[in-house]
Amino acid sequence: MRNHSLNIVPVPTQFHVPINEDAEPLSVATQQQVDAYWQRVNADGKFFRGELFIIDSIHHTNDELVIAMKASDYAHHLYAKSSTLPPQEACTILAPAALIRTKDNYLIFGRMGEHTAKPRMIQCVGGGIDDADVVNGEIDLVGNVQREVLEEVGLSTQMMEHVTSIGPLCLVYPEAYVWVAVIYEINIPMRKDEFVSFFEAHQMRLRRLVMSPN
Repeated sequence: MRNHSLNIVPVPTQFHVPINEDAEPLSVATQQQVDAYWQRVNADGKFFRGELFIIDSIHHTNDELVIAMKASDYAHHLYAKSSTLPPQEACTILAPAALIRTKDNYLIFGRMGEHTAKPRMIQCVGGGIDDADVVNGEIDLVGNVQREVLEEVGLSTQMMEHVTSIGPLCLVYPEAYVWVAVIYEINIPMRKDEFVSFFEAHQMRLRRLVMSPN
């Protein structure tokens, strides 16, 4: 089904996210522009130029989806948001995310922090793809979602008292594949009020870790 300029479609049964080790790098001129832009926007050191994986190519039919990925970094991502790059140098993001549903049918979203590129934005729980998600030459999207949900809200998909089910729900993308989100539905056995208490306890644990001496 279509929602304004977005496509929302089921995830095909055959779904693979391989790494393309032979992808073309940025041109020298574009790389220089990326580096110069990074120096300007990160003069105060608030961002981290970490590695990330972006979409190199997409093969999508009713029965199969193959999203080939290639390595890039956060500087390329920020520069691409403020500039118009040719398709072969675009920074097309694949975003695995979790739509968390409580026992009484409330949906849980997160608010981006002030230190991020999109402060205060409301969105599904999720994070970027990096080396930790590469398994046997492919991106482990389920593993990525499991890790992010554990880190951000404290839910372990390995514990039935935390999560009753997890599975792919849908793909969301604009007409030109500027980005692609893979949404996983996670059902939890807690009511909204129970989750709020659980999350507050998780935040308290994180604050203790930050304050603890090494």
